[in-house]
Amino acid sequence: MSQKLTFTCISLILALSIVVLIPAQASGSTEKSPIEDEPEWVVPSHIQLSPMMVPIISKKTSTAVVSMFIQVTSKEHVGDVCRRLPRIRDAILRTLSRSPIPVHRNKLVLKDVSGRLTMPIDRALGGGMVHSVYVVPGALQMNTGSVSRLPFASNGCKTIRKKQAEAIKAKQKAQEGK
Repeated sequence: MSQKLTFTCISLILALSIVVLIPAQASGSTEKSPIEDEPEWVVPSHIQLSPMMVPIISKKTSTAVVSMFIQVTSKEHVGDVCRRLPRIRDAILRTLSRSPIPVHRNKLVLKDVSGRLTMPIDRALGGGMVHSVYVVPGALQMNTGSVSRLPFASNGCKTIRKKQAEAIKAKQKAQEGK
């Protein structure tokens, strides 16, 4: 019975390979595949804040480093969020100073921290801009390691501003060339 199953699986894989490869060869297209082209930069829906020291409840220390990501409700709000980073940091510190992050067995308990921060940050920005806040223990280097592979990876607002400026310049050059 297992030989029949193995033969069936191999036959199915071969059949699918033929179905995929034959149309690709028949098209004879000389265009570059989309993978080879550099993808157009799009405004992210998440913004990584620089790591920051926040108050915690612990016998050993009173602060810890955390990294945060803010998910905005619309990509149009990214610029507003980047311009108001001092207000965001102030809202975070005010909220966590009133109710510091607890520590259990030398680990930060971040279970409800995101929920506690979302409303104060949104209020600091004027309301309706923040969908959620993600809090990660430790200092995550921006735009490196596993973070760089996430779909919203950016070097915070610095990269967002740079990419937006580059896109504007490219658009202006394209219009001048016409």
